[in-house]
Amino acid sequence: MATEKSLPSSLWSVVLRYGLAVSSATIALGISLLMAQYGFRVGYPLFLMAVIITVWYGGTGPAIVAIVLSTLAFDYFFTEPLHSFYVTRYDLPLIIIFVLFASLIAWFSAIRRRAESNLRQSRDDLRKEVTIRSFRDSRRGSGD
Repeated sequence: MATEKSLPSSLWSVVLRYGLAVSSATIALGISLLMAQYGFRVGYPLFLMAVIITVWYGGTGPAIVAIVLSTLAFDYFFTEPLHSFYVTRYDLPLIIIFVLFASLIAWFSAIRRRAESNLRQSRDDLRKEVTIRSFRDSRRGSGD
């Protein structure tokens, strides 16, 4: 059995991120089914939360997996006919809106991650430039 130490860190990261996608969609399904037992029709907000959590911590790839799993789970367990992947004309707009909204969330998160990465790179470049200039200034000052 593979342990955390036997897997390379990059592979372990991928396993964790995609595992988050599967587990968040599964937890959303479990809570939705439990609430349905008590007469609450939750709809797809819990599945959207699964996508939001996944895209925030896992990234875009795992978010796509969470979107697909959530869409399939919602269709199979909560739309008529139950326990079927058949989509009626009545449910099609709901599923399309869910997929579009979840995709929009994933897209916004990808933009946020790219902006954060660019900011980090700019900060690092600025630190290097400040260090170089400080070093040059100190060399000039000691030579006078």
